[in-house]
Amino acid sequence: MNERNNKWLKKVDFLVGVPLLVIAWLYRRLTRPNRPKTQHKIAVIVLGAIGDTLLTSALINALKSNNKNFNIDIYNTLANKDAAELLSNVSNRYSYPLAKLPAMVAKLRTERYSIILDTTQWARVGAIITALSNAELTVGFKTAGQYRSLAYDVAVEHSNQKHEYENFLALGKAIFLDLYGKPVIKLPDAKQPLALPADLTNPYIICHQYPGGSNQPYKRWRADKWRELITTLTNTGYNIALTGAMTDRAECEEFVRNLSNNKVFSLAGKLSLRELARLIKDSFAVISVNTGVMHLAALLDVPTVGIHGPTNPRRWGAVGRRTATVLPQGAKTFLNLGFETLSSDDAFARYVSTQDVLDAFNELTCA
Repeated sequence: MNERNNKWLKKVDFLVGVPLLVIAWLYRRLTRPNRPKTQHKIAVIVLGAIGDTLLTSALINALKSNNKNFNIDIYNTLANKDAAELLSNVSNRYSYPLAKLPAMVAKLRTERYSIILDTTQWARVGAIITALSNAELTVGFKTAGQYRSLAYDVAVEHSNQKHEYENFLALGKAIFLDLYGKPVIKLPDAKQPLALPADLTNPYIICHQYPGGSNQPYKRWRADKWRELITTLTNTGYNIALTGAMTDRAECEEFVRNLSNNKVFSLAGKLSLRELARLIKDSFAVISVNTGVMHLAALLDVPTVGIHGPTNPRRWGAVGRRTATVLPQGAKTFLNLGFETLSSDDAFARYVSTQDVLDAFNELTCA
């Protein structure tokens, strides 16, 4: 079963989640253990997509900076397993398919954590798992309209006025007031050389055309704009690597065939996230729509141009010292959690001009 953007799973979460939350709340109130005598054993539940997972690094790094004796374990799904492996300061990582989340609950109960921090923002499943964990203290988000706060000992307001990494940090600050940190990830060690096209030589630019999430059609940039941009870049002397998921592979390869440009190569569906991270780290720059690859590039300190539409860069923008954001003129950036119904066609990514992206790229790479 596809664990990413699965409409059936979202419906189950909606129909079954609230009754289960009430049951979990009652269970928690009846069986809640004493407040933690020590705070050294912490679990962080990370069920989000690639971008969310990488931004969670701010919370984990801050916790470790606060106390080097903390043992911090990560609980994630198979869908974001590769992203979780890029996080530093983690003692143990436990990955479960969604069909086996009861096994995650059993493991959490066996480990007897002092504190559990649930980073899930809207799905109720993270809250239910946390309530059943038998941890001494649980912390999670109070998200408008989701009834999730029933599950936690400490509920933290999820704010649409903060960047998401700041929301994640707020979970830790609910316990440790002076907590501070920013997202930082580690580049995995190379186990073997990347199998890349022989003609893909430096300097090369990575272009990532494919957003994720339920509203991904609205976050896309128009194909003719990508052609215009890529043609200009290759005429300037750059090679181009196009990246994407396995589901994007056929479309990406068709795009390359229609372009008929021997400086453009499709790597969509051919790289693991670990390999993609290495490809990004060696690139000259990355130009991407608002998605996990954009966050990955920015956190690897590679010049990153993020093309945005209805997703607010103040909430979901690239975090790093070498980033640039491009928005449509008169943009209405109203997406908060990413699954809201879109009723307007005013300012989506497809309306971003090619010249604005080129200007952002030149300003970023020539500085």
